[in-house]
Amino acid sequence: MSAPEDFTNIELHLQVCRDAGITHIMLHQGMLLTVANEVLGMTTVETAERHNETMARLSEPYRDIVYPYGYLKPHDGKAAVRQAERCLDEYGFKGLAIDTSYGTTDRVFNHTPETYAFWEFVYDSEVPVYIQPSMLAYGGEL
Repeated sequence: MSAPEDFTNIELHLQVCRDAGITHIMLHQGMLLTVANEVLGMTTVETAERHNETMARLSEPYRDIVYPYGYLKPHDGKAAVRQAERCLDEYGFKGLAIDTSYGTTDRVFNHTPETYAFWEFVYDSEVPVYIQPSMLAYGGEL
C-alpha cells in the first residue's frame, strides 16, 4: 500500500502553497532522533548528519519557498555545534530545530549542562531555533 500521489507530490504541495499566497515554508522533521536512536540503534549524531544531508539535497530545487532547518540534539555538545555550523554554513539552512525532550522512558530536557555549548552557539550566532512541541505518545509530558 502506498500514499496517494497528492500526498507525495512536492510540486503539487508547493503550487497549492504559492496559490494560497504562502511565501515561505519551514522544513524539518521532529522526533526523528529519538526514534532512530531507540528503534534503529543509530546515534543521534549519525541520524542528524544523515537527515540534514538528505534535507539539503531534497530541498535544493525549492529554496525560493522552502526554508530547511537543521535538526540535531543539543545534548550532543560540540558535535551538535559542528552539525549546526554545517547546516548553516555548508547547507545554507535558515535555522535549527530541536525536540522539547528526548527519550521515551527517561526523559532528557534541554536545560542540562550538556546543552550549554549548543545554547552558547545559538546565542552567539543569533540563529532562530524551532523547538518541536512534545508528543503525548512519547511520554505525555504536557
